[in-house]
Amino acid sequence: MRTVVERLSDSGEFDLAVEGIQAAIRNNQGQPWMYSVLPLEMRLAERPQQEIERALASQVDFAGGDLSQILIAASLSSRLKFWDQAMELCAEATRQDPWQSESWQIAKSIADRSGNKKHILWSRTGILRHVWTSDADQLHQEAELVIRDLLAAAKKSGQQSFSSQINDELTKALTWDLIITARWAGNADVDLAVNEPGDIICDRKNQITGNGGLLTRQSGVDKDRKTEEYRCQKAPKGDYEVVLRQIGGRLVTGNVVLQITRYRGTDREQTKRMLVPVGSKDGRVTIPLSRGRG
Repeated sequence: MRTVVERLSDSGEFDLAVEGIQAAIRNNQGQPWMYSVLPLEMRLAERPQQEIERALASQVDFAGGDLSQILIAASLSSRLKFWDQAMELCAEATRQDPWQSESWQIAKSIADRSGNKKHILWSRTGILRHVWTSDADQLHQEAELVIRDLLAAAKKSGQQSFSSQINDELTKALTWDLIITARWAGNADVDLAVNEPGDIICDRKNQITGNGGLLTRQSGVDKDRKTEEYRCQKAPKGDYEVVLRQIGGRLVTGNVVLQITRYRGTDREQTKRMLVPVGSKDGRVTIPLSRGRG
């Protein structure tokens, strides 16, 4: 028995749908949904691939750089198995806003479906650098595991050039000039703020700075043990002033444990821990960074 799709195709109804949508667009009657439906109708009408690709590009042009529309176009390109175009759209989305976790998640999904190892590497290193949602630890563990599996497979198959590329990209993703972690016990609400060189403040109101400074929050296993963290991958040279302010609640010991890691992932890596009294007065610590890459 012939399928409904085959009968419709024979009757040319998909071609009629394509012509109708294109006529609306030509006469300035285009709607956002038309740009999403058109490539699918073209595929069903068995139009040439170049025409379908142009329709997908028109969707992005119509969106006017809107991030959500770019991601929709990327997902649609993926559905049509235009893998390279889908990843190019994901790259454009991440250029617009590298800290938008959804873009990296979509890129990861498309890369996995494509099976393209370079796409998989790019999406996973992007997650390691730019995704800091509440489930970041889990996402980072998965990303690093996938990359190391890629590396092992490349070495096993004798792909020396690709092995070197994977190793370099992973090293870059895991290298951070400065990481500042504050931990404390009790139900206290403590704010971590960092005054970067150039008098730029990274705090609860400004969680991502122009220097690349990033303020993350992580909940400990025990609800009474809390953590806040600042990190900067390519940090400018200079002094970083850490300010710890108790907003409310109670610190069990009256102190915050401050851990400072410089040059993470390099042969110059160094970590220092200290107790910082915090209470009626803010805790303040100045951290010099002599070899920042920013």
